[in-house]
Amino acid sequence: VLNQPFSATRYVRTVTILPDGSQAITAAHSQMKVARDADGRILVDRRPDCPPPGEEVPPWCGTHVAVLFDPGAHSITPWLWGANSGREATTLPFTEKRLEKAIERVTMDRKASDVDSSETSVTTQSLGQEIINGVTATGVRTKTFLPTGSDNYGPVTITRDVWTSAEMKLVMKVVITDPRTGVTTVGFENFSLHPDASLFLPPDGYVHNFVNGHLRPKLIESHLPELWLNQVWAALAGQDLDTAWSGEHADEMAVKAGWKN
Repeated sequence: VLNQPFSATRYVRTVTILPDGSQAITAAHSQMKVARDADGRILVDRRPDCPPPGEEVPPWCGTHVAVLFDPGAHSITPWLWGANSGREATTLPFTEKRLEKAIERVTMDRKASDVDSSETSVTTQSLGQEIINGVTATGVRTKTFLPTGSDNYGPVTITRDVWTSAEMKLVMKVVITDPRTGVTTVGFENFSLHPDASLFLPPDGYVHNFVNGHLRPKLIESHLPELWLNQVWAALAGQDLDTAWSGEHADEMAVKAGWKN
């Protein structure tokens, strides 16, 4: 997407209705920065959710991964921030098809807006247009009816409101209402149409490496340390960073990211 720059921090918040009727935020994450420049390059900077002071600090806290997608150059460039970063950035070749899928996953948020067509009953309705962060977005509400399932909670109607900017090709907000879990909102804060150019460059002082050749999983694995590799898989597959650091599901994350069959 050319000439549609922006930068923002993506947040995910879940509000649950308590037995006494009050509301409580049961999950809140706002640790992923997303930016796109006028040339269509996209930066995804994922930061882990670390525990408050006084609690045990997991190994992934203090280090996080940034990935720059460059459709024009058919490449991605990941680098790590933090004490264990190694101060290196590596540009890797990326096929056009997989690059398109990765960018769509980041900007169109298919995981949040997809509906399982095999469900018993699915209905949709238009919500019209709304201005979100200064951008015109069109809303579509999807209601999915679930009969009583194995969790003995049902029947259940899940509502998804998805607000998309056709001009920017960007999902601006998703609101999922599920009586089992509460109301989950995925959206942007600190939204700007004028991203800082420095976001799309490796940090000053980093060594910038370039890898030539066709994209093959073995090629990627041979040029990225395991720490980098698992976090890149997680960033592309939408997995938690603690899973990435454990290394137990690296192959599974690579398949979800579209890098392995």
